[in-house]
Amino acid sequence: MEGGGRFRKALAALEAKERSDHVRILWLGDSHTAADLWTGEVRRALQRRYGDGGPGFVHAGWSKYRHEQVQTRVSGRWRTEPGDYARMKPYDDGLLGLGGVRHVPREPGATATLEVRKGEGPFLWEVAYRLPPGAALQVTPGEEESEKRLPGGGEGEILHRRFTTRHTHRLSLRAVQGKPQVMGVTVEASKPGVILDTIGLNGARVGTFLGWDEEGWVKEVKLRKPDLVVLAFGTNESSDVKPEAERYEEATRRLLKRVRRGAPESDCLVITPMDRAGAEYGARLAVIGQGMRAAATEAGCAVWDAQKAMGGAGGMERWAAESPARGGADGVHLTARGYQSLGESLARELLTLGGLPSEPKDP
Repeated sequence: MEGGGRFRKALAALEAKERSDHVRILWLGDSHTAADLWTGEVRRALQRRYGDGGPGFVHAGWSKYRHEQVQTRVSGRWRTEPGDYARMKPYDDGLLGLGGVRHVPREPGATATLEVRKGEGPFLWEVAYRLPPGAALQVTPGEEESEKRLPGGGEGEILHRRFTTRHTHRLSLRAVQGKPQVMGVTVEASKPGVILDTIGLNGARVGTFLGWDEEGWVKEVKLRKPDLVVLAFGTNESSDVKPEAERYEEATRRLLKRVRRGAPESDCLVITPMDRAGAEYGARLAVIGQGMRAAATEAGCAVWDAQKAMGGAGGMERWAAESPARGGADGVHLTARGYQSLGESLARELLTLGGLPSEPKDP
């Protein structure tokens, strides 16, 4: 692929120790992204070579959430808003933060704790939150014994507050009263390295991200300052009985325009959908990929074909028949080994080229 100049130069400067800031990747997607297995493999490979910049974006208050680099714990009762978070229609005022959901304690004393599994501190934590009238939220950063109450203000806006931990790389949030809204936490190491933010939701489509408040989400993207934005969708779209390439092209184009507003100088990579078991899905995946590819080309983005990386059509069945299997029993998701394999394939090209890939080589 032609392009990838900013990302390539950023990685080169990081490797040459000529860059003082992190190289940030913002990866948007569905359940394949949310599992942080595929993305986790790419993150590990890049961090081994260029340095570990920390976990990046993490959800706080979500009991079923998984992140490769962070252990998350929840005590007390929390709810996720919206409950049907893969919806494509706006929810409430649409302000849901970078990750598209907000976590709200159901009772005073409910606590969400994040702890970095590995890495060298100090770590800089940034909490994104809102405090509706009557709500109060306290934070205990790292080794500090005293809680700090987060300040309010900015009527209806998402607020940000930073903390540093030097020895015990842990941060806890505790609801004091009311219904504070936690939009997520970013965690970054003090030394420059690679950070890969995983923004994935089970069941999500490109249209899911378009249902969020545009101005609010663009503002959150600007704060992350990504050097590369990745879009990895299409699996859930393949359930459409009558797919139309123009529909997926338009949705992808609209999301890329939002990305450009938040990160006008970043590089972009569109990953077309991986394979899915079932003869009826072959033609659908082709149509979806066609639409996504057209939007990516128009926007000057790189394109990587995940289905081709699995060996083309029928790849899911072949991977599922292996021992140990790389394809999942549901014919939709991969096993941990499968996600690792796909991540290795993409990471190998990123490391070889020092930038963005063109098309995956046959496995």
